[in-house]
Amino acid sequence: MKRPLVVLLFLAVSAISCLPRQACGQAVRKVVIDAGHGGSDPGANYAGCNEKEITLRVALSVGEQIRKRFPDVTVVYTRSTDKAVTLVERSRKSNDSNADLFISIHVNAATSPSPCGYETYVMGTSKTKQNMDVAMRENSVITYEDDYRKVYDGFDPSSAESYILFSLMQDAYFERSLRFSQILQEQYAKRMPSSSVNRGVKQAGFLVLWRTATPSVLTEIGFLSNETERKYMMSDAGCRNIALSITEAFAAYKKEMDAVYGAEYPLSPVKPSGGGVAGSEGASGSGAGSGVTASPRASSASTAGGTARSSYRNVRFKIQIKSAVSPIKRNASELGCYASSAEERMIDGRYKYFVGNVKSYQEALSLQAEVRAKGFGDAFIVSFASGDVIPVADARAVAP
Repeated sequence: MKRPLVVLLFLAVSAISCLPRQACGQAVRKVVIDAGHGGSDPGANYAGCNEKEITLRVALSVGEQIRKRFPDVTVVYTRSTDKAVTLVERSRKSNDSNADLFISIHVNAATSPSPCGYETYVMGTSKTKQNMDVAMRENSVITYEDDYRKVYDGFDPSSAESYILFSLMQDAYFERSLRFSQILQEQYAKRMPSSSVNRGVKQAGFLVLWRTATPSVLTEIGFLSNETERKYMMSDAGCRNIALSITEAFAAYKKEMDAVYGAEYPLSPVKPSGGGVAGSEGASGSGAGSGVTASPRASSASTAGGTARSSYRNVRFKIQIKSAVSPIKRNASELGCYASSAEERMIDGRYKYFVGNVKSYQEALSLQAEVRAKGFGDAFIVSFASGDVIPVADARAVAP
């Protein structure tokens, strides 16, 4: 029996409240690598090649590279062999391990051999039919499971109505998921075949990301139906390069998060390749219309992008307490005791709410602790120079 939409929305809210809570601002110490499909679920299949085999090879290579480069990072695999793992088990494994980042690796496919390229998805409502088609294809794996309607609260992977509930899930870890996705797309651009297209960062309702209580992405590394990309992904060199792209993206993301949230790492932001469109630094035009825009941290002038730290003026630190697609009313409970004093700014297409305006990083740390003690456990530090967002590490280098 088809559940009413209001029931689906209630279940979505219930799912949010049941998710394990972890601080929105923290250094990166644990990553979950998810090799898509497996076992009785081959994923996409073309010319005798199965998606599940490619994703596993890449996932294991990513994990090995991360372990070698970052002894302080724990790598968790959702699967390390050719076995079936349900989508709910994948997200549960991430939550149980208290992961700081979840990376789900997949391979795209089309009915035509022409489409090509790499793209990365963050949790959200599908903005185009193409995004919806990809989400429906990946989510359809739950039909391999017994009682999947019961396990996934009546979710129907082929019903557009079911995807409305995902609109409630896109805020919690959106910005950091987006940031990792942007860096990842840029890294792919350095190593994928010249004929491959940067398809950008997009939003869609993937079940594997739905209940994952951490920054999470699903990345499609190429098209199995495209001969050039299929051969590349199946080759040892291609596998290593794709894995290296993911590892380098992880390294850059970790460096940023560790610098922002307290670990002693100097920050050299990833240099944008220029000419990008909404959703990805250096993305091609095919990524347009995804509804995702570049993060301020991605586009701000920085030491890597050409603006010297010494040129920053009027550096200030503020504490971000909320971010929303629509303005939050001043009497709304979301702003708590800061309802009348929080500063509202439109940044990156979202309304963001800040507390404080201090000159030194130590003052910012003290203010952050105070704000968190007042019920905003996810509050984090954002730095500005002459009113523009800049990397926190750059601000720390020039602030008193």
